[in-house]
Amino acid sequence: MDAAVSLHHGALPIPASSSHHHLKPAFSSSAKNQHPPRARLSVTTARAAAAPRVVQAQKQQRRRSISSSRAATGYAAALADASIRGGTLTRAARHARALLLVSESDAAAGEEEEDARVVALVRMLVGKGKGGIVADVMAEFIAICDRLLLN
Repeated sequence: MDAAVSLHHGALPIPASSSHHHLKPAFSSSAKNQHPPRARLSVTTARAAAAPRVVQAQKQQRRRSISSSRAATGYAAALADASIRGGTLTRAARHARALLLVSESDAAAGEEEEDARVVALVRMLVGKGKGGIVADVMAEFIAICDRLLLN
């Protein structure tokens, strides 16, 4: 009985099977068998080398148009929200429509009642260097207003 009691009073021995696991990082056997990819040398003609650049340029143009469209929609939605809250959605829609018609025809603007929110948004976009999307924003805003005012 003394031998059984004395075994439980001291420190427990570390199991032999788990003592080495915390010293080594765990690697799978498949990681040991993989080799880094070998570098390839390829010789192409100037025409073939230019093709990827054209594809990359087209992808970048597509990304820009998508992002500018998303930005235009976001600005238009924010303008619609602010106009609804201010109770000037109809006036803002008329002003945006007049601005869009003027920008498309480059004719002199008629006497249209300006909406302060539309003016502020246009000034902000131009100030940020995004004057190129003003027409897109106005077109999106007009589309949003048409949907909102018809319902």
